[in-house]
Amino acid sequence: MPRSFDVLTTALVLLPLLAADARGQQRLDVFRDCAQCPEMVALPEGGLALGRYEVTVGEYRQFASATGGGGDSCLSDGSWRDPGFAQTDRHPVACVSWDDAQEYVSWLSRTTGATYRLPTEEEWERAAAGSQRGCDNERTGHRGTCPVGSHGPNAAGLSDMVGNLWEWMEDCWEGDCGSRVLRGGSWYDVVESQHPGARLGGNAEHRTYDGGFRVARTLD
Repeated sequence: MPRSFDVLTTALVLLPLLAADARGQQRLDVFRDCAQCPEMVALPEGGLALGRYEVTVGEYRQFASATGGGGDSCLSDGSWRDPGFAQTDRHPVACVSWDDAQEYVSWLSRTTGATYRLPTEEEWERAAAGSQRGCDNERTGHRGTCPVGSHGPNAAGLSDMVGNLWEWMEDCWEGDCGSRVLRGGSWYDVVESQHPGARLGGNAEHRTYDGGFRVARTLD
């Protein structure tokens, strides 16, 4: 029987990492708050870490198993367990609404004692600077996402900031908080939509096969 996520040790694990960028080698602080928590990268300006990758199927499964949440539907049929294309536990979780993502970060905060949330547009855009074209069906020749880490990292040490899945932001869409901002484009989009400036609004309750999220964590 799988071990329940809510009893996992939540000791902070630091994993120093060397990541190459155009300026040479930049030392990054990469950590997890527990064995099954998302891997986080502390951003150089301080006070904030972002998920190194989009939240994966395996990570989301821990939440769903512990809480009975996660949702079992998708606008295009299927669910996060089966969005209509092949995936493993290392693929980014799709068919997740903004509301679902809020439940996940709330649970992760309760479980670890740290403050997790979705990133704001400003935080995400700053961290996404310089990101190149990511996973798309034109390049891969198949319908669906790529395993996390397939494209990147960028200069901040973050992978898949464009392509793979549209990512939910904390922000309301143009003053309407029933809709929320998504950034970065997805595997389903044309290449022109895969850049750090790509954005759209989506109903906070809707789950789609090209939408997912990555988490932010406030650092003391």
